Amino acid sequence: MQDAGTPLAPLPRRVEQNRTGDQYQELKNQDPGRIAFLDSAVEHRRSVEKQYQE
Repeated sequence: MQDAGTPLAPLPRRVEQNRTGDQYQELKNQDPGRIAFLDSAVEHRRSVEKQYQE
């Protein structure tokens, strides 16, 4: 994998952008726990944003 040396910080946004893509699936295979955590964080953020919009 080419970006094994990249820092961890930018990952959440990149994962969200590529949710349906091969990169997302690849990351999910490598570290399912971390991706599950990021997914739950994204879902939580969306639900919070929805509450504030209403």
